[in-house]
Amino acid sequence: IVQAEQWSRSSLTAYEVGKVNFNTMINAQIRLLRFELQSENYLFSLYKKRAELEEVLGASLLSQHPNDTVSHLHKEKAS
Repeated sequence: IVQAEQWSRSSLTAYEVGKVNFNTMINAQIRLLRFELQSENYLFSLYKKRAELEEVLGASLLSQHPNDTVSHLHKEKAS
């Protein structure tokens, strides 16, 4: 996403000074939005699976943030 953000910003700047055409600029914007949407969809899936797991376990997982839970699980496997 970071690279898409940089490309989006640079293409917008280049468009504003006439160095790239509208299609190049808008394609960069669309690409960024697609990456952001994909990221949100992954987070949604993670939260949904976590809720399903908590329902099966009958208990809440330790962390309130899914990334922390994933890190915690990796640490447990390493131990």
